Amino acid sequence: MKKTLAIFFALILCLSGAVSGFAAEEKKGFLFPSNTVYQIDRMPDRTPNTLEAEILFPRSYSAGDRGGVMIGSYSAENSINFEIYKSGNPRLYWMGDDLAEHDLVFNRVDVRTGEWIRLALVRDFQNREARCYLNGKLAQTLSFEDATDGTIKLGHFVLGGDMRSANTKYFRGRLRALSLWEEARKEEDLSRGELVLTGNEMMFFDLSDVEDREPKILSDLTGHGYDAVHDNLWISEVEEPTGYSHSFAVIGDTQIVTENYPKNLTKIYDWILANEESRKISCVIGLGDITNHSTEAEWETARECVFKLNGRIPYVLCRGNHDTKATFTKAFGVPAYLDQLGGTYSALGNAYQLISAGGNDYLIITLDYGPTDSALTWASRLIQKYSDRKVVVATHGYLTYDESHLDYDDRFTPNKDKTGTRNNGEEIWEKLVSRHEQIFLVLCGHISSNRVVTVRRTGKNGNPVTEILSDGQGVDAAVTNGAGLITMLYFSEDGSRIDVRYYSTIRDRYYMSRNQYAISLSADPETEETEPADATIPDETDGGLSSAVTEPPEISRAGEGKGIFLLAVGVSCAAAAAAFAVFLIRKKKAE
Repeated sequence: MKKTLAIFFALILCLSGAVSGFAAEEKKGFLFPSNTVYQIDRMPDRTPNTLEAEILFPRSYSAGDRGGVMIGSYSAENSINFEIYKSGNPRLYWMGDDLAEHDLVFNRVDVRTGEWIRLALVRDFQNREARCYLNGKLAQTLSFEDATDGTIKLGHFVLGGDMRSANTKYFRGRLRALSLWEEARKEEDLSRGELVLTGNEMMFFDLSDVEDREPKILSDLTGHGYDAVHDNLWISEVEEPTGYSHSFAVIGDTQIVTENYPKNLTKIYDWILANEESRKISCVIGLGDITNHSTEAEWETARECVFKLNGRIPYVLCRGNHDTKATFTKAFGVPAYLDQLGGTYSALGNAYQLISAGGNDYLIITLDYGPTDSALTWASRLIQKYSDRKVVVATHGYLTYDESHLDYDDRFTPNKDKTGTRNNGEEIWEKLVSRHEQIFLVLCGHISSNRVVTVRRTGKNGNPVTEILSDGQGVDAAVTNGAGLITMLYFSEDGSRIDVRYYSTIRDRYYMSRNQYAISLSADPETEETEPADATIPDETDGGLSSAVTEPPEISRAGEGKGIFLLAVGVSCAAAAAAFAVFLIRKKKAE
């Protein structure tokens, strides 16, 4: 009898140990917060052709909602996304230098299983096909036609999202592990168990035991240094600049707000006027695309807002490609604008403003979108005329989000067909900016970007030139009622630095931690690093802009349901074993 009882108690202990062991081994994976971006700034020089990931989506996830991007670089051209589309269908999207879009949705695959699965997406250029694998088995093959080899000039990646403004396509499921490969992997190469590091991957992330909701870094375990760095999207407050003598208020492309939220456009200019003295705003610079379709209604909205500055703060405007020359001239070719300028040349988009602030004399030149050679010559002569002034050049199209100058290979560049005399960003640099030692700052818009892109270059006279791209149209389009972003440039009293703050006048929030930083004007452009400002994110009750994670209950239950089920089975078995043991004891006594 004792032997029998020992067997049953051992069974109970084994079952308890098995249940306990499962609970210890069950790994929840990472659920990406909606107010967070994990950006990979150091990019590989190779193009990924295989993604392998362990993911979990609940069965109840809506078929009409997109599941989000596991890892991607989509923003404009030269991008690739590995994602989950609607109805749980995996999707592979890319666009290379040829600007041809490839959009492959595996419509016979649904990842909404409520269980952990191993998903692999493969681009195979040798066979001109894309393949989707589930748990190591081929699930669907799609063919594609392409004249290129699929190489993509990568800018930045986002883990759990992509480069679109406000990261609206962030990953909605759980991610436990992810790897990228340059090779187009085949069925025999793919994992049939948990994903583990082999050493041949381009990137590898293990998120199975990430306990912190928002760790500062999600580490690439390959040792290549492609770590994903945390950044909050909306921030309630940041460290205010101190010791500055004056500031410039820079307004990027307002086209979305002007067209869709005209009543909110005024918030940009009201904020500037309300902070004119406290923030020592000495000039307002508009970077073009004031309107979206150059309609009379849009121009009337813009005029009403801009003319609030008259008699208060000097300002100067660029013309964007969405602003036709005729309508721009009609709206602002009037004394209310012209009388406060230094002068214009040819088109109204070529203008200049003379201001003095903080002990500095400035010449601020605007160049029309795709300026002509004669406009660049005019600008050069103007710089020579005012040889004792620091020069700021503002134009609409100049930089791209990947920090390079716009050239003929870019999708949205002036004079794409290489005819006529219009100059792109690379040509403006070569023909004008690089040649004048007085030019220390270039400002531009045109290319939508999550970041306030800052580049330091060296002119032909050995002088450092700071170039800044500020264009919030994508953020305006991504969020309700727009954002009304403004880039504030605070100049230190000794002239050695600029503090940058990127602020939403509509939401009363700062946008992205990495957009609040300092630029050293005296440092060597080759070695200079930017310094981030301290930031505070909103708390849970902060008007729906919280960075705190509200975890979908379906995902939470789906990830842990199997463990709960096994626990219940284990307890039931243990109880049954105990009851049977009691029965044997009673039977023995009866005998």
